[in-house]
Amino acid sequence: MGQDVTGILKYFKGSSAGIYDYLIITILLLLIVLVAIVAFREIRLRKIAGNEEAFRRMKKPPRRVVRWREKKGIGVTTSRRHTPRLEKTFSVNVGSPDGTDLMQADIQDISAGGVRLLIFDPIDGIQVGADLDVTATEPPLDIIGTAKMKVMKLNPGEEEGTLVVNGQWSEIDRLSGKALAREVRHQLNILAEEEWKRTQAELAEDEEGEEEQPEETSEEE
Repeated sequence: MGQDVTGILKYFKGSSAGIYDYLIITILLLLIVLVAIVAFREIRLRKIAGNEEAFRRMKKPPRRVVRWREKKGIGVTTSRRHTPRLEKTFSVNVGSPDGTDLMQADIQDISAGGVRLLIFDPIDGIQVGADLDVTATEPPLDIIGTAKMKVMKLNPGEEEGTLVVNGQWSEIDRLSGKALAREVRHQLNILAEEEWKRTQAELAEDEEGEEEQPEETSEEE
C-alpha cells in the first residue's frame, strides 16, 4: 500500500520524493484515524441511547443522544411513537362539541400529535369522532391557546363522574404545533434530569451505607 501511495505522489509531483510526500501520507493517515474514532464514538453513543441504565449513568448526555431517544420514543413510553409523549398533569378547559358548555379537565399526557384528557362532569354527546376545543390558560401549555381535538377513544374514569378521552389534534396552527413539540421536549429533559439526580443521590446513599457498615461491625467487636 505504501508503494501505491508513493507511486501516486510521484505521478503528481514527479520522480523526486521528499519530506513533503511523507507529510502528506501522515496527514492522510491521521484523517483516517480521526474518522474511525468519530465513527466509533457515534456508534457507542447510539448504543448508550438505547440502553436505559447506560443513559442514566451519563452525567450530562449530549443533546443528540436525547434527540435519538425522543425520536425512537425511548424513555418516554413503552411503545415507539412518532412524537414524544409527556406524562404530566396540566389543567385545561374543554369546550363541548356544540360549543355551548365548558368542562374542567386535566391533561394526563400530551404530545405534538395528541392528548389524553380526564374530564370532570362530562356532558352528554361526547363520542368518538367528535371535535372538542381544548384551551390551556396556564403556563407552560398556554402556548397552544385553543386547539381543536378529535376524539379517538373514550373510557370511564376511575372516579365516578369522570371520563378519559384520547384525542388527536385536528386543527392546530404550525407555529403552535412547533412550540408545543419544543415544550414537551423541554419538560421531558427536566424530568430526565430530575430522575438522574434522584438516581445519583440513591447511589451515593448506598455507597455511604456500605462504607459505614464495616465501622459499625468493628465497634461491636
